[in-house]
Amino acid sequence: MVQVSTRHKEGRMPRFVQIGAVVHKEFGPDTMVVDIRIEGGDHDREACIASYNARFSALRNALLATGLEASEIQSDRLDIAACQTSKTKRERGFHRGGAAEGYEYRSSIAVEVPVSKRTLERLWKAVVDTDKGADFCIRFKLKDEDTAKAELLCEAVTEGRKRAEVLASAAGERLGRVLSISHDFTDEEEWFGSSLDMDNEDDEASKASPSAAPEFNPATIEVECSVSVEWELLD
Repeated sequence: MVQVSTRHKEGRMPRFVQIGAVVHKEFGPDTMVVDIRIEGGDHDREACIASYNARFSALRNALLATGLEASEIQSDRLDIAACQTSKTKRERGFHRGGAAEGYEYRSSIAVEVPVSKRTLERLWKAVVDTDKGADFCIRFKLKDEDTAKAELLCEAVTEGRKRAEVLASAAGERLGRVLSISHDFTDEEEWFGSSLDMDNEDDEASKASPSAAPEFNPATIEVECSVSVEWELLD
């Protein structure tokens, strides 16, 4: 929320009208983020790291073979946790005490590309053919979020001014300067992205045809902008 306000020089607030407006608009996503998650484990830390490196290298090479640039493939940090046991129960993660029973790792690879069914199919095939134990997640979003925000903000302020002019005219007044203005947007994680998780081992489409990507129809992204504006009233 951003708010700016002004006052008369003598410090008194002038007569004003406060109007709120909410504007909704739907945008077609132009970017998809493919998140490839890999998890596994081994009996000791070195073997665990070696297992991860082998899978990561194979997936990276497979993605490069689809035509991606190396700069388009981003890897998340590698998390490694010891699997330990206590006298009463087995616990996973980093714990003090107990005997280690191997290690587990977790990481992911992210690729951000323009929305394209053909590109999705190539990426899906590369992952499924290379590592059937990986998880494949797609998130659709707007690449230029700031432009979408600015467009909605202008429309919301314009709508608010129209309402304020109607009220001022009905009261025999005129609108003066803006005394304060504030605005807000819906949560970006909700309206700038939607995701579709596909576990290669469980997905029915991949069982029937492992190299065929599931059907997908990226939903439009709904943007909501709300504003509250105070205008000075003039005689």
